[in-house]
Amino acid sequence: MNYYEKIGISEFSFGPLSLSSKSFMSECRDFIVLERPFRLWTSEREGRIAVYVMAKEGVSTLEAIRDVAERLRARNVGCAGLKDANALAIQYISVEAESLPEYAGFPWGFLRRVGFASSHVRRGQIIENSFIIRIKGASWSELNRLKAALAGSCTWIYNYFGPQRFGISEPLNHELGLMILKRDLERLLRALEGKKPRGWWERAVLRARGFKDLFKRELRRVMELLVSSYQSYVFNYCLSVVAREGPTSLSEKPYGVVPGVGLSRIDTSKSWINREHADCALSALRSDGVKEESFKLPGVTARLHLRPLRVRVKDCRFSYSSSLGVVALFFTLPPGSYASIVLRELFGQDTSWLSRKCRRAVFKDHL
Repeated sequence: MNYYEKIGISEFSFGPLSLSSKSFMSECRDFIVLERPFRLWTSEREGRIAVYVMAKEGVSTLEAIRDVAERLRARNVGCAGLKDANALAIQYISVEAESLPEYAGFPWGFLRRVGFASSHVRRGQIIENSFIIRIKGASWSELNRLKAALAGSCTWIYNYFGPQRFGISEPLNHELGLMILKRDLERLLRALEGKKPRGWWERAVLRARGFKDLFKRELRRVMELLVSSYQSYVFNYCLSVVAREGPTSLSEKPYGVVPGVGLSRIDTSKSWINREHADCALSALRSDGVKEESFKLPGVTARLHLRPLRVRVKDCRFSYSSSLGVVALFFTLPPGSYASIVLRELFGQDTSWLSRKCRRAVFKDHL
């Protein structure tokens, strides 16, 4: 079983084009993401919450937020979305603190204040995300194949959750999420003992004395993400099952379900809900021994929500440097959709780029 099958993905949308990923992600600027948020701030100070544009390279959003909270002694930090560590990302966060400087530099990038707000930036408050992908060592023929595949105003892709949601080191995040839903703390601890490398949250979980300890302080957000990863796996798996029938069925019934509390009461007679996807999700939960009440966790309830089964890749533009052999592809996706799924269409089953730790090229001498 290849990596993508492990995270529930088995169908392609327009690929694979089997472009070479040999040098992709050697530098973080090979994968640039630009967040376009709703404007939720003003120039007038309304309290102790400021909105910042955050430029980061080579660290995850959660890592960057921890550094920001420590530096500014923040009471709380909000963000509209989580961006991968292996990227150069421009995104927006809100900070609640006594001191709200106009600028703050970090080894991975910087913060620049853009205004003030009465409430925190929240997940999902994004109009869209724009991406720039640099593929080095590309030829004219590869550029032409790419243009042909994305002819016109781009194309549609299956709206899978991407590798960032699952991680790449075993056990994968959705496997840990299933252990949490089944309240199997002993198995979870055994799994993390064998996981390498271990970060701060893995070490914190290993110190837990009981199941409720997993939902205290910073760990609660991590547990939510792991459970969300399991929900995402079920969505991916069932989308692959439905996609085998072809895109027509997805167009007629465009929304699938991300399972959680409320799944048993969903009305699949609605014209926008894909009944086959919902039935598949119910069957997958039964196979895994997960009940609807399993999603009610200490202080956290993972609820069902609907997600488009396909999304449009828009605003495609290309540039090519024959002297450098570099193709640059620019495109936009709606919030919650993953550029890494587009990359799968370009690179096929080659996942070597997923395990690379990109090198900082823009902020390497920042401080």
